[in-house]
Amino acid sequence: MATTATRAKTPLLDSPLTRFPTLAGPVTPIVSPDNYFAQVKNVIDGATTGLYLQQQYIVGGDTAPSIEKLVTAVKARHDAGVDVRIIVSSRFAKGWNDTKSTLEAHGLLKRLKAINLDNFIHCHNKGVIADDHVVVSSTNWSENSVRRAREAGVE
Repeated sequence: MATTATRAKTPLLDSPLTRFPTLAGPVTPIVSPDNYFAQVKNVIDGATTGLYLQQQYIVGGDTAPSIEKLVTAVKARHDAGVDVRIIVSSRFAKGWNDTKSTLEAHGLLKRLKAINLDNFIHCHNKGVIADDHVVVSSTNWSENSVRRAREAGVE
């Protein structure tokens, strides 16, 4: 049985922690349903060279006006020449099929890739990278997650 002294010497991580330099800019809390939509829409609209999305799924359609607006904004950036890449989990057929339908309706299906299911099952961290702006959040791209659920993230 390990003693307290032995446990204290055993690293908790595969690699040692590295101290990060002081942040050069602000960190903005992003919370659904409070400010996620407006903040992320502004980040998307500001992309000029690259726009990269990672989501568990993207569910648009008539019952998801907020998601339709976000995907429309992504399409507008793509049409403006911005490099758009979208990664989604294909583990669950309904979410994958809804994502494909949503993106196909906006002409973005060719921008979609599935995460490697050999290494990942879920896509719990969701993100948007637009040039030098990064949003990491728990918010899924569904109307419920954006407008009704309590989700948290930062920009």
